[in-house]
Amino acid sequence: MLVAMETGEDGSESGTVQQVRTWLRKTGYSVELRTAAAFQAQRLAVEAARYYLDRDGETLREIDVVATGWQTKGTPAAAATLEVVHVVECKGASGHPWVAFLGDNRFSRDEDVLETMRIDRRGGTLDHRNGEYTVNGLAVVGLHHAPLLTWTDRTAYSVTETGGKPGQSYNAVRQVLSAVDGYARDMPDRTDREVVRVTIPIVVTAAPLVTCRLDEDGDVVLEEVDRVLLAGRLRAATHLTGVWIVQDSAIEAVARDARRGVDRLVLRRDA
Repeated sequence: MLVAMETGEDGSESGTVQQVRTWLRKTGYSVELRTAAAFQAQRLAVEAARYYLDRDGETLREIDVVATGWQTKGTPAAAATLEVVHVVECKGASGHPWVAFLGDNRFSRDEDVLETMRIDRRGGTLDHRNGEYTVNGLAVVGLHHAPLLTWTDRTAYSVTETGGKPGQSYNAVRQVLSAVDGYARDMPDRTDREVVRVTIPIVVTAAPLVTCRLDEDGDVVLEEVDRVLLAGRLRAATHLTGVWIVQDSAIEAVARDARRGVDRLVLRRDA
C-alpha cells in the first residue's frame, strides 16, 4: 500500500503526490518495495537495486531484489557455507494479464529438481549422480524438500503478455536470467571457508496471471493463479532452466517458501 505524505488543507493528496502514485503503479517500484519487505520479514538478507556486470562484462545492469539465506556446516578445519540466493525481477501492472501455457511434456520429470536452479562454487565443477548435486566433494542435501526447487503441477513451457505488444514478460525472464549469470560470476573469494551457492530466479508481476491448457476433450481451460514455474531450455539447447513467475499478491507466501528452503538445505562433505 502506498501512503501519502503530503495532503492539502482538506486532507486530499496534492497533485504532485497523485502524479507520483500513478507513476509508481505503472512501474515495478512499488512491487519492488513489497517484495523486499516480504523477504526481509522471513529473516533473509535483502539487497535492493543490486548491480552486476552483464555476460560481456562491459555493461553495468540492475537487478531489483536479491534475497539471501545461509546454512553453515562443518568444522573449523573443513568449514563450508551454503548460500541460497533468490534473484528477483519486478514488473508493474501493464493493464494486460500474463498467460502461462501448460501441457508440454517434452522435459523429463524423473528428477524432481533437475536444473530449475543453478549451483556454483568458485573453482568447482558440478556433478549430479544418485539424485544429489555434488561440488568438489560437497553434496547439497535436501533439494527435494525445498519448495522453490521442485516441480509443480503448474509448470509452463511459455509465458506471454496479452495486449498489443506482449514484450514485458519476455523481457522480465531475460533480465532475471542475465542477472543470475552476472551474480554467479561474482562468487566471493574466501580463504576461511568454502562457499556453495544455489541461485533461484523469480519474476514478480503486478499483472494478473492466468494458465491456459487443454482438457481431455480438447477444450481450452483458463485459470487465474498466483504462481507458475516456467521451465524450458531458456539459456541453451542442452540446459533446462526454471524461473518462477509470481503474481505479487502471493509474494509473502513465496517468501515463506524461500525461508523453508533455506532451513531444509544443508551441505554434506563426502568422505
